Amino acid sequence: AAAGRGPLAFATVLQPYAPTEDWQLPLAGGARVKVLQIHEDGWAEVRDASGTTGLVPACYLDLPPPAPAK
Repeated sequence: AAAGRGPLAFATVLQPYAPTEDWQLPLAGGARVKVLQIHEDGWAEVRDASGTTGLVPACYLDLPPPAPAK
């Protein structure tokens, strides 16, 4: 389940990411991606500028701070 972040955010890619699995999305450093969902296991589902979606490690993204844990 998504944390209560409200509208989906855009994030800037902090460093290039080279996928190791088919379900992961390659990222270029400095790219802007739309964050669709942050998973509790540390992966983020994002959509890149070409409209491709995939999962990337959330630590590669400049994300807004998460809501405090309850």
